[in-house]
Amino acid sequence: MSFKNNQPKKNKTMKSKNLALIIFLQLVMIQFASAQSFFSCDYRQFCTWNSTNKKFEDCKSSSYKSLFKLNADETVFIHTTEGQESYYYVTAKEYDAEKEVFTYYVNSDSGNKYYFVLDIKNKQLRALPLSSDDNMTMIVFIIKAMWSEKS
Repeated sequence: MSFKNNQPKKNKTMKSKNLALIIFLQLVMIQFASAQSFFSCDYRQFCTWNSTNKKFEDCKSSSYKSLFKLNADETVFIHTTEGQESYYYVTAKEYDAEKEVFTYYVNSDSGNKYYFVLDIKNKQLRALPLSSDDNMTMIVFIIKAMWSEKS
């Protein structure tokens, strides 16, 4: 009596999906690298750091319409809401291939420092204030739509 081993087929399917995802992310990176990028958001969450569990939790969600624009050189984020426009100047950036996210250290026009994580795969822009406060809160903007335009 013989048993079929479906493992190789499963691995092949998984490799194909991973390859497709890598190709998609590379195309997105190329497109965003040569044009200004826009991220339309319709919700945001405030998540509190739990120092005991070492993770963000207790996230409170609310409707919040806003637009982020990242210029073609990736040096400035402009965040537009109904009531105001804020500028975040990029001081450092990199792509984390393992987590498949873009990361940015930014300084706001009001003098605050943040760590931005642009997670295209999960449609999130996470903003972590870089301060010495013990009550660390992360803001998660839920991306409704993404697009780019040549500048």
